[in-house]
Amino acid sequence: HTYNVLLPLAGAFQASNALVAAGLAIGLGEDAEKVFAALAHLKGAPGRMAHPRRLDGLESTFDEAET
Repeated sequence: HTYNVLLPLAGAFQASNALVAAGLAIGLGEDAEKVFAALAHLKGAPGRMAHPRRLDGLESTFDEAET
């Protein structure tokens, strides 16, 4: 099967992490269609890879969370 996945997180590392988690969930018996659909609703940690919109229409990315 092929699934189109919408992942609202920035960064290839986040895509890798999400797909590994999805694979584990599917491997444990969760329905693949539901697992991949759930990825569209993921939210990142506050302050991590944020994309604030500015009034002038420009966008930027910042990562200021303490780890």
